Amino acid sequence: MKDHTDYIENCINKGIIPDDQCITLKDYCNFFESRIENHEIFVEMDDGMTFRVYCEAKAVSHILDIHEFYDKKSHNKQLKFEGAFNGINAYKNMKKSIITLDILKSSKNGRAWSNETTRIRVLSFPFIMKALTEGEWHYFDVKKFKGKTKLNPDFIASYHVQQYVLNICISKKNDSNYFCISNIIAFRNHNPRTNNQDIMPIRRIIEKDESGKIIESRCHSKTYKNQLMNVNVIDTVTVSKEKHDKIIKSKCFANSSAIEENRYLITYLSIDSNTRKLLK
Repeated sequence: MKDHTDYIENCINKGIIPDDQCITLKDYCNFFESRIENHEIFVEMDDGMTFRVYCEAKAVSHILDIHEFYDKKSHNKQLKFEGAFNGINAYKNMKKSIITLDILKSSKNGRAWSNETTRIRVLSFPFIMKALTEGEWHYFDVKKFKGKTKLNPDFIASYHVQQYVLNICISKKNDSNYFCISNIIAFRNHNPRTNNQDIMPIRRIIEKDESGKIIESRCHSKTYKNQLMNVNVIDTVTVSKEKHDKIIKSKCFANSSAIEENRYLITYLSIDSNTRKLLK
């Protein structure tokens, strides 16, 4: 079977949700294992506190909303029981192509797949790391939420893709470790999950791979974050790992991305003389 990793990554880079005709759920499992499972997100707060966020295989099915597609009328003996669509069992079933997109599309006579937010929740899964590194983070207080919900995460990282908003829900495991539990889809002009919720005072978010290598560093300082996305006021430069490590250690207001084995692309404000000095 063809590996669609390049197609998925291309969609992420272009900000386009993958076409359901071009991917499989097994592709998403493979992408999870190679690009998400062993990566960690480190969130550095303005007050100096840092915590870690990660995603486990047993949570993938809930993030994709696979349980919504359980159909007790299914003729497939392997999918007759609700547990087949939950937790690690659902992940294994997707990995083995027992649960496929065709299964989802035919579930409940197609009613589940025809629900736009349910469908987008499945297809938008590869954007989870983008949402965590680049999204807007909120504390979630269920008392401020105007509606009914069984979901009560500690934080929500909201990220726009096309006309949708991905709300990655994050809960606490212990004092410094958190994990992703869900993804609630909303629309750009109406996102009740974060209405009335407080924005988190984050300084920087760093993504690392299983070896500890920095993949992405994103400035979240309120003063700098949006300016660093304005091509008219920024400079970019490619630097060595050693120089990049120096920039990270100094906690400059800059963004960085790994582009080669030991090379990084640094983005900083043209008027930022402190970062420019460190780059010399």
